[in-house]
Amino acid sequence: MQPRLHIIGDGPERAALEALAKELPSVTFTGRLSSIDLHAHMATASVLVLPSTCYETFAMSVNEAAALGTPSIVSNIGGQASLIENGITGYTFESGSAESLSTVLKKALADPDRLAKMGRNAQARFLAGDCPPERNVAALIRTYAHVCSPSEHTQENTSVRALGARTRHTQVKP
Repeated sequence: MQPRLHIIGDGPERAALEALAKELPSVTFTGRLSSIDLHAHMATASVLVLPSTCYETFAMSVNEAAALGTPSIVSNIGGQASLIENGITGYTFESGSAESLSTVLKKALADPDRLAKMGRNAQARFLAGDCPPERNVAALIRTYAHVCSPSEHTQENTSVRALGARTRHTQVKP
């Protein structure tokens, strides 16, 4: 069975890529998706491929895929590479190298059972490791509370309760 490739998102190269892939029925361009649709695609994918050449800090897509039980194949730079244990939760490849990506992708797709196990490993590590949802929510609330706390340049407008933590809405003084 021919693997299917879903390219999700938009960008300046989309039209050129669509022209290159027009004769390839196994390639689908979805464009930008809502979070719900994006997560539905991720949850049913065999693997997430993130061939980024940017030094992403948090690599949200890789974290989302792990949370959904989908292993990732990522370039070996930035935060995304630090989230992958090669052969355990996914694979890394040499950034900018189509040959390296091709080799890793062929290896991954040749063993669907191993990919499924990597997805389970990624999910278990995500939930048990440094990024469980409860810890992320608590950290986000602390960050917003700190950023929104009154200072000499802000005026406190209201206080609200959000997920059990006290945060403040502030407005910059003119």
